[in-house]
Amino acid sequence: MTDGGLFEQNLTIPVPQVGICGDVDGSGKVGMADYFLLVDYIAEVLGREPENMWAADVDCSGKIGMADYFLLVDYIAEVPGRELNCCP
Repeated sequence: MTDGGLFEQNLTIPVPQVGICGDVDGSGKVGMADYFLLVDYIAEVLGREPENMWAADVDCSGKIGMADYFLLVDYIAEVPGRELNCCP
């Protein structure tokens, strides 16, 4: 800037997530339909994708995979101590 040139700056603007953690299909509740959609997405079945990718990352790892699948099925089955944890 002192030499009269341009400068570049990268900004990250946080966007609040909308929805319910685990509500993969966007129905407003967490249930077996979310589990089936998540399984299809992970297995790459028929190009099915979650309505809300944020809600599918139930372990807050930054990626959607088998750990999310196991956590979501345990949560739906009401396994004690298994809580969903989508990143804020």
